[in-house]
Amino acid sequence: MAVLALARALAPAVAKAETPAQAAEHAAGDDAPHVDTPKPAMIQYGVGFAAQVVADAGDTCAPSAPCILGSGGGLAARVGWRAPLNWYFGGAYEVAKLDSNKLYRLGLLHQVRAEARYYLETDRVLSPYAMVLAGAVAYGSEWSPDAFGPIGGVGVGASAEIAPRTLVGVALSYRVGYLSSFVDTAGTIRPAGVAQLVTLDFSLEARDPLTK
Repeated sequence: MAVLALARALAPAVAKAETPAQAAEHAAGDDAPHVDTPKPAMIQYGVGFAAQVVADAGDTCAPSAPCILGSGGGLAARVGWRAPLNWYFGGAYEVAKLDSNKLYRLGLLHQVRAEARYYLETDRVLSPYAMVLAGAVAYGSEWSPDAFGPIGGVGVGASAEIAPRTLVGVALSYRVGYLSSFVDTAGTIRPAGVAQLVTLDFSLEARDPLTK
């Protein structure tokens, strides 16, 4: 009986011994607001395979000669800054082998671009985004381009996180490029023209936080 009486006497003192943090937590209960930890800015980089479909070669493909600018595919490499919220800003280099009707030993289309994406954050596996791009384009045999000009475009895509810092993605874009006039290997004068491209890009990207 003496032990029971002592336990009853000490119970209020034990209850009062909780820390201020514990008292606040008990007082707030389940209604306490949840504070999300802000995402850090990250560097995002990767490689991809790009299938290029020439929707319209413009005046570069004159009716009097075989078309020197056809569809093909190639590789892309990119690196950029992923903002803590929804934006990505970066640069990309892409090289694609196009069908040149055997007028070039290896017809290569080079692109150096700046890219911007706006991600729509969702609770699902995929994160869709819209993008714009602008840069420079060059076309010619192997690594010696004959034609140069600007290029720009818009597109949509989506990426999925397959590991904490690894992403796979797919994007579809419409691009318009201007190529200057040039003389091909057969001696045919190719006038300047505007080419329209539709590109399907499959990418593998990684990202690392800029702050720890």
